[in-house]
Amino acid sequence: MKIAFLGDIAFFGKFCLNNNDNLYKYFDAVKLILDDCDYVVGNLETPFCSNGKMFGSKSAYISSDELNVEILKYLGVDVVSLANNHMFDFGDAGFLSTISILNENKIEWFGCNDKILRLDFGGEKIAFHGYCSLNTNPLGIMNNKSEYFINSFDAEIVIDNMCNNNKLGYFNVLSVHSGVEHVNIPSYEDVRFARYLADEMQYIYHGHHPHVLQGIDNHNDSLISYSLGNFCFDDIYDHRTNDLLVKQSENNKSSMILIVEIENGSIHKYDAVGIRMGDDELLVHTDSKVDEYSEYLKMTNSKFNIERNNQIKKVKLKINSKRDLNWFVSRLNLSTIERVYAVYKNRKKHKKIFGDFFS
Repeated sequence: MKIAFLGDIAFFGKFCLNNNDNLYKYFDAVKLILDDCDYVVGNLETPFCSNGKMFGSKSAYISSDELNVEILKYLGVDVVSLANNHMFDFGDAGFLSTISILNENKIEWFGCNDKILRLDFGGEKIAFHGYCSLNTNPLGIMNNKSEYFINSFDAEIVIDNMCNNNKLGYFNVLSVHSGVEHVNIPSYEDVRFARYLADEMQYIYHGHHPHVLQGIDNHNDSLISYSLGNFCFDDIYDHRTNDLLVKQSENNKSSMILIVEIENGSIHKYDAVGIRMGDDELLVHTDSKVDEYSEYLKMTNSKFNIERNNQIKKVKLKINSKRDLNWFVSRLNLSTIERVYAVYKNRKKHKKIFGDFFS
């Protein structure tokens, strides 16, 4: 069984059929690679909700017109994780619209409402688990106000679910939305947790959220890809001012597709296919630098943290350099206070549920 794993998929801007008459052609080269796989799995970052009401308090809301499900079908995407920090940008309505469209088009999904997707293909039994970390400051994490929610990346829950499915004879795929955006080194606690699981069982870690590529860890016969980067993602604009929030850099544009062959319930072999978002086409077999980023994972703990903190500082410096007094004044409002408080609460809870993996 050959499975292709994609990173962040977002059908807006130039990646929306309404805005790009050549979108099918853009993906032609990568489609040839995906067509050779039995299953294609990705992180669907944009809810299919073109006219929804924004939910909560965020600086960036993204969504996709419903017709873009045709691109998923064209690419042969069979399964998507919905466990990410944008799936509830438009509340329950946006989420329900998304799963309705996916169901209508026979595209499987997982990562919300405690759903674990179990598949049996050619005698191979695969269980797909999807979770969103609190360090991404998501909307829609389980609460008492809604019956719809994103699966929270909680160490105890993940361990229980994966061990139970392993005992039932399923090979586990863990799809995780976690980390710091635009940083090529994963979070320390994510590395420790991923390796802890690999000591318990063989599995595949399908990471996303940072929007840049991170290294591959081959630990105890498990395949751990902490972030596959962007499969397709455009620049992001502030919904209040239309100011550019995030411009896609060369780092954001270069990523990879992870292709894994599973035989008899084990990883047989894998291939990391470099891709790059070009102006006119999604380029394939490019230099993704995955080997370079994988070297970070071999460092001592102290050096790893120094390198990672240096990258985070560079990212913050670049972001802050674009902010002047007018920017700060424009954000002195209740919405900003709510966001800052939510970040504080999420960070505190994240450290509580992953406390053993921070040190």
